[in-house]
Amino acid sequence: MIPNKSTERRLVLRVLEYWQALRGDRDFPAAAAFDDRVLGDDWAWSLVIGLGAGPDNAEFKHVGDNLRTPDWSAGADLLVKDCPRPSLLGAAVEYMPRVLDRQVPISIGSELNVAGTMILYRSILLPLSNDGTVIDGLLGAANFRPIGTNEGADTES
Repeated sequence: MIPNKSTERRLVLRVLEYWQALRGDRDFPAAAAFDDRVLGDDWAWSLVIGLGAGPDNAEFKHVGDNLRTPDWSAGADLLVKDCPRPSLLGAAVEYMPRVLDRQVPISIGSELNVAGTMILYRSILLPLSNDGTVIDGLLGAANFRPIGTNEGADTES
């Protein structure tokens, strides 16, 4: 277990640091290498996607409590393509094809209207591979704050 002692304020950069530490000399770390206890409170803002059945049938293996929507029973083995949009979770997986095509971590920040509230969000998707070469999963994280305030859900974490 690698301790997550990052002093970084931003969630996406903390998760990227952990991914890089686990990757070592490989192109991509294996999903099995991740320890949700190391991510601590960040795990509630994280997601894991399995690509075993291919990108068109990608499944959520983990959806953090803070990414779940009240109108969708987000949990293990639900298809990414069925994710509710607009939602923070939907925005976080929207660019999955770009990550798979470019085979690098990608972070996005933007504005989004969720249930009548404008939010500013940041998200990141990072490739995973059991054999170190072929991408067979993704680790992601996202958080937000309402626009027009300096307060919000895990502001800038």
